[in-house]
Amino acid sequence: MQTYCLTRAQYEQLKAQQPPKVHGSLTGQADRDTQILAGSLIRVRAYSDGLLTILAGCVESSPK
Repeated sequence: MQTYCLTRAQYEQLKAQQPPKVHGSLTGQADRDTQILAGSLIRVRAYSDGLLTILAGCVESSPK
């Protein structure tokens, strides 16, 4: 029997919060691209931290 860690609504909310791709925003100018990539990294890191928090509830607890 399958057990789900989150509801479909929670999944859709997470999917909607996924940071946008930036490859179309890069200019070829190192100083500007560094700013774009740094901003993207901050958003991706925050998103992944949120995912890890959710996944922590899905991990089986091991017997002590």
